[in-house]
Amino acid sequence: MLTQLDEINTLCDEAQCRRDGMCACTFTQKIPSDKLIQMVFTNIGNGSGWSHPIHLHGHTFNVIKMGLGSYTPDTGILVAPNQDIICTDGRKFCSTMRWKDSSRNNGNVTGMNEDPPQKDTIVLPTGLFIYILLAFCPIHLRLPKTVN
Repeated sequence: MLTQLDEINTLCDEAQCRRDGMCACTFTQKIPSDKLIQMVFTNIGNGSGWSHPIHLHGHTFNVIKMGLGSYTPDTGILVAPNQDIICTDGRKFCSTMRWKDSSRNNGNVTGMNEDPPQKDTIVLPTGLFIYILLAFCPIHLRLPKTVN
């Protein structure tokens, strides 16, 4: 298991990573300390046929929203992925995407959990997205109540 940046031998930057399909390299992002970071993880588009675990080493995050797909009521089989995110790359791998409702841009999240669970690992099933808040400082996150 790789845990240190200097152990990764497949690093690339945004310009090197193919944006029309699946990346063949490891893209990293430095996250500043003492900041509240919002991230969206997706498991939609071509190539998303199985659940994917997400784990942050040494950090926890709050799951503020999950976007579910459509499932058959009797078997629970995925019928259609979540429709809130639109894949914009040509081959529909969702390596680039946008919100269907542009009012969600810049972190404007509606319908978020008022008391979000704190996790260090979550499983992201096919057809879903999760929206998390990550605090890299010693604070307990309490989100304000929102009106939808």
